[in-house]
Formats: sequence, C-alpha cells, structure tokens
Amino acid sequence: MVSSQRWRLLVFQFLCISCSLRVTLSANKLLLLLVDGMRWDYADRENLPAFKQIETQGARATKMRPNFPSSSYPNYYSIMTGLHCENHGIVSNCMYDAVKNETFDMGRNPESYDSFWWEDAEPLWIGVERQRKKSFLLSWPTCNVSIHGRKPSVCREYSAEPLQNGASLKEDIKEAVASLRNNSADFVGVFFGSVNHLGHLYGPNGTKLNSILKELDGAVAELLNITSDMRETLNIIILADHGMTSFTKGINLTERMDLSDLVSFPIKGSLDVGANVEIWPEIHVDPAELVNKLNNDSWGERNFTAYLKKDIPERFFYKNHRRIAPVVVMADIGYYINSFASPNLPTFNDTDEHNKTVVRNLGGYHGYDNTESDMHAIFYAIGPNFNANSKVDLINNTDVYQVMCKILGIEAAANNGSWEAMSTLTMFDQPTTSTTTSASPPETTSSSTSSTLSPTAQPQSGGVNAGFVILGLLIVVGLVIVGVCIWKRNIFGICGRSNFQRL
Repeated sequence: MVSSQRWRLLVFQFLCISCSLRVTLSANKLLLLLVDGMRWDYADRENLPAFKQIETQGARATKMRPNFPSSSYPNYYSIMTGLHCENHGIVSNCMYDAVKNETFDMGRNPESYDSFWWEDAEPLWIGVERQRKKSFLLSWPTCNVSIHGRKPSVCREYSAEPLQNGASLKEDIKEAVASLRNNSADFVGVFFGSVNHLGHLYGPNGTKLNSILKELDGAVAELLNITSDMRETLNIIILADHGMTSFTKGINLTERMDLSDLVSFPIKGSLDVGANVEIWPEIHVDPAELVNKLNNDSWGERNFTAYLKKDIPERFFYKNHRRIAPVVVMADIGYYINSFASPNLPTFNDTDEHNKTVVRNLGGYHGYDNTESDMHAIFYAIGPNFNANSKVDLINNTDVYQVMCKILGIEAAANNGSWEAMSTLTMFDQPTTSTTTSASPPETTSSSTSSTLSPTAQPQSGGVNAGFVILGLLIVVGLVIVGVCIWKRNIFGICGRSNFQRL
C-alpha cells in the first residue's frame, strides 16, 4: 500500500515539474528605444558600430514604413497600438474633434491630455498595466495621459528643453536597465527626440545631425554593454516613427481660396502646416467646390493634391475617422505648405562659425506620402526572441505591436499587423489562423464613410501566451492522473504496486 508520504512526494514532484516548465515558458522583458525622425539609411551612411553590431547579432528591417501621415504623434501611436491612424484616432500632430469642439496640438496645449483623444485604442503600456505587469516610460511624449482609467507605472514626460544628447540618453538607458534588472518593470520605453529636431533644422545631411547620430550610437553601445548578462531574458528594439527629407520650396494656398471660407481655430490660425493640411470649410462652403478650386491647374504648377475625405486613396487608410477633415491637402515630397498666407519656407535663428546670429531656412521635414523612401524609418532588434543575423527589406510599423505583446507574454488587442515579415526576424511562428475584427472608426455625420477594414488590413487579435496554455494542459493532465490514482486505477505503476489508500 502506498504510504501518505509517497503520495505527498508524488504531488510535490509534479508541482516542481510544472513550476520549472512555467519558468522556461515565462515571458521576457522588453526595452524599446524610439528615436524620433531617424531615417532608414542614417545608420548605413555614418560609421555607427553599435547599430552594426545589432544588425549582425540580431535582426534588422532595412526600411520600416510609417503610417500616413508620416508625422510623429500618429506614428508613435501606430507603433504602440498596431493600428492605422484612422483606427486609433491620433490622425495628425494637430487635429480637431468636431464632437468635442476641441483641438489637439501634440502635447503643447492642455486639451492634448484629455483622455478622449487617446481612447479609440489601447497602447502597449496600458495593455501591460491591465494585464498586471509594469511599464515605465522615460522622456516619453504625453505619457501622463490617463487612458481607459490607467497610466504607466512610471512616466517621465519628454521635454524639448534642454535638447537631449548622448549623455542624457545614457542616463535614461541606465535607469531603464536598472528597472528591468530589479523587476520593477517588465516593459520600458525610452524616447530620444534630438535626431528629429536637428533633422528639421539642418536637413537630413547636416553635420550637426551626423554628430548626434554618433552620440546616439555611443549610448546604444553602452546599452549593449550593460545588458550583456541579460541576453537570455531581455529583448531590445530600436526603431523610429518616420524619416526626413530636404525642402524644395513653399506653397501658398491663398492664391486658390478665400480664407474666410474656413473655420478659424485657436492654434496656428489653421490646423497644421508642412507636408499636409486639414481644411475644415465653414458650413456654407461646399467642400467639393473648394477641392476643385485648389486643384485647378490654370493657376499654374500646384505641387500638391487636394482630396475630399471620401476620395483619399485607400492605400493611406486615412478616411474613416471623424477627426480627418472634409478636405485634406497633401504636398508633393519636399514642398512645404507654410500656413495659408506665405509661400516662404519657415526660418529659425542660428549662430554661424563666428558665433554671430543668422537666420536660416528649416532644412528638413516629414509627413509626406508614406510610400516615399525618405519617409521610411529604422528597425533594429536583438534578444532571445529575435533571430541572429536576420534581415528583411521592408516591414510596416503596425507589425511591431503584436511582436512586443508576444515578447511580454500579454494578449494583444485587435490590430492591423502582419506576421509575414516578422516571422523571419523573430522566433515566433507565423500564426496559421488569425482572429479578425471589423473596425468602424468613430464618425459624426451620416455622410461620413464608416467601413470595415479590407481583408489585407483587418485587425488581428493576439493569442494567449503559449506558456500559460501548456502549463494549463500539464495541470489538467496531472489532475486526471491523480484522480485516476485516487480511484485505484494503477496506470503504468505510477500509483505504486498495491492499492492506493485515500488520505
């Protein structure tokens, strides 16, 4: 007869096996470095050995395509939600919500921190918190917004002053690694804005931009060095939101329309400037007539195209949200719509080699057609969930979110990502099936188009972590065996040679 001691030993051994398997299958940590405005070819152009090390020891996509518009805030959110802009609702750096009658100005006005702007989606850090893990965001724009009633465990907001440099980035990285090492955080996002800032001022070929790229590489080298003993549990992803291109000339739209026909906004006198502008006509103005005026070639060379919202090309995934204006004007790459009143390029004060103040034109911009090569961004990754020396030509930035969820062992929200390219870069197999969800972005009028996403871009729901599934199956099997033993069914001698005495 099996003694109670042997029975306890059997249960103890089973629990030990289950626990050891759970440790093996547990989620890993993730550090994400978002480098604002780092074009896909910057690391190839300059001598950046740390980036080259990641490329050879980890994974790289030569180009990562942003969402349209290829601007900062829309693509911060696309990366962190896996959604197109028309689905997550952050459709521009500056935007208007007709329902709330409020404007958003990329964190520069208090209204930008209102939760309603952000709650059409669930960003990664909120999903992490909801699923009982910890997220830290360091030098991250508008990270202090409450989204669905949650915030990151730690948020330190980005500040443009003083300008970030290699030394400040190293401090952020050290803090990030320490929080991951001591298990205070499971996911840490670090933001670095100086590459974008200097790209705007001096253009994508400026010498000051090249200097900050080398400082960035030094910080990445430090990151690789201080995490060398964490390679089995820590994944590092370094990516950007968009690229950068040089200016050609400015565009003046007032030659083609009357400013009195437009709604007046409290920010900038209009909604935005640069590569594209959102035009909200007054109620008495027919948007179709306005588009015809703008696209009238009798005025001469346009260097832009105006669209009715419903006619925006499908490939932009940019027509099915109430915050997208009735008329959208898209400049040709390199051209700049400088408000509505001036054909001149924007300027800034600088100092020359003699330390004298000079006025310069801005050198670079982004926000253009997201298929343009200059708008494409970097993607580098290294860690236990990425294949060494793996490379693909192109990914979409919506593909990254689902990978980050897999790394962290959390369930992904519905998203627009694809596994086709990411299965080459990662150790995750491409799912044989996916759960798709229709998406009807918020609209305000019956004339607005509310549609489901096309089959090639439908949101995918992430699955439950495989470790939990396997552990659950092991527990079920173990309970069945124990149950059979209790009922005196001796299977393969597992219960001993004699009858089992109930305890």
